[in-house]
Amino acid sequence: MENIRRSRRGGIVGVNIGRNADTPNERAFEDYAACLRKVYPYASFVTANVSSPNTKDLRELQRADQLDAFLGAWPRSATVSPGNTESAYRSR
Repeated sequence: MENIRRSRRGGIVGVNIGRNADTPNERAFEDYAACLRKVYPYASFVTANVSSPNTKDLRELQRADQLDAFLGAWPRSATVSPGNTESAYRSR
């Protein structure tokens, strides 16, 4: 985050977010939501990483039932203001 804040470069900024290694998949959305709230004001787009081979069991989030639940927790609206992310990105 500090690098993004200090950068004076213009253009598109993409940010990749993921869960912490010690967070179980059942609570992964909480990590993604926290990351999204922090990067939202600075990112042009955000990707949610569910395939890191170095994070135990993360790829389980790729299973259809897990991915459906994960994606279902994201807001339905395409526009979310930075001040409104607390309610919009709350875990189910």
